[in-house]
Amino acid sequence: MDLTQGKKTSSFNFSWRVTKYIHTAKPSSSMQKKFDYLKSKLPQGKFWNHNVNGTKTVKLNNGAVTTISSTRCDRWSHQGENYSSSYATCNYANHGYQCHGFAMLMATYVWGQEPSWWTSRVTKKSAVYTLKPGDVVRYLNDRHTIFVLKVVKNTVYFADCNWGQTCRIRWNGKISAANLKKTFSYVYKYSKRWN
Repeated sequence: MDLTQGKKTSSFNFSWRVTKYIHTAKPSSSMQKKFDYLKSKLPQGKFWNHNVNGTKTVKLNNGAVTTISSTRCDRWSHQGENYSSSYATCNYANHGYQCHGFAMLMATYVWGQEPSWWTSRVTKKSAVYTLKPGDVVRYLNDRHTIFVLKVVKNTVYFADCNWGQTCRIRWNGKISAANLKKTFSYVYKYSKRWN
């Protein structure tokens, strides 16, 4: 039996469209001032190291002391040398050498607390789509660490050092969230953020 006989019928076509999630996160003005201060003290192109010619001591206004130079590293702490030995020339801070120590130093300055004390170490790869300024990201299958400066339309802008094993400081790094996700290890996210 045709129940539509003599009746007007309507058909509906549903079109599903998947919208890609676009994430943007910019620093507050107070955070940006801290980024600018760090950039002036640890400038682009300098080397975050010690025991090399021209080493300069840098005192940050939070009491932290570190060193930079105009000479590249030539001996790496991650190859088994002890940081306290005269052999290693790369720097160490907050439980990390080179890139990891640099990112941890930056985060400790910005947040006033060492990242390893934070309660929010996230290992889910989807975390790359919710990054915020001040996050510390470990990627390249646990071989490199970056400090997030901002995120604009899923492009992560960051500061780091030792890209290419020279201890050189970089403030203009960028990577897509999708590429970061491919080799993502974890992110330290500060648990007491302000807006």
